[in-house]
Amino acid sequence: MHALDPAVRERLLKTGTEPVGPTPQKLAAIQQQDSDKWAKLVRAENIKAE
Repeated sequence: MHALDPAVRERLLKTGTEPVGPTPQKLAAIQQQDSDKWAKLVRAENIKAE
């Protein structure tokens, strides 16, 4: 379940919380795009963990 599920949304609203944000699928896509972007930078700059 996620915050856009009607039952979850209703419970959150009762606590004074307004659920916002993308669907789980959209969030996964955003995370993948961010990961790809930063991985490209790390490789291009030859960044290594200490």
